[in-house]
Amino acid sequence: MINKYLFLFTLGPVQSFIAQARKTQDLYAGSQLLSELIKTAIDKVGPDNVIFPYVKGNNLYTEIESLPNRFIAEINKSESELAQFGQDVEQAVKDRFELIADEIFNDLVKPTDKNFRVLYKK
Repeated sequence: MINKYLFLFTLGPVQSFIAQARKTQDLYAGSQLLSELIKTAIDKVGPDNVIFPYVKGNNLYTEIESLPNRFIAEINKSESELAQFGQDVEQAVKDRFELIADEIFNDLVKPTDKNFRVLYKK
């Protein structure tokens, strides 16, 4: 039997993003990363199912720069599907995080014999 359930998704701990920031730019980057990951989770759940923050029927949430680290959605699933649904949302966020990390690290210059120099010698 399909019932309506409230689905609360929280991305955290946020404290680690704040505590490690040394500059305002670090805070901004951490906030952008969290917002991007929450957008991924909202996409997986479906924006029309989200109760808070209000994004129902509005794809403009993808243009919003900052979203909270949690959202509440109403989902229609059977009790046997609930755990798998939560795991699917979690996996989508993990996959997006790995993709972002790969993009960043692939853009870095990797040390080779030509562009690597020893900065310290005994």
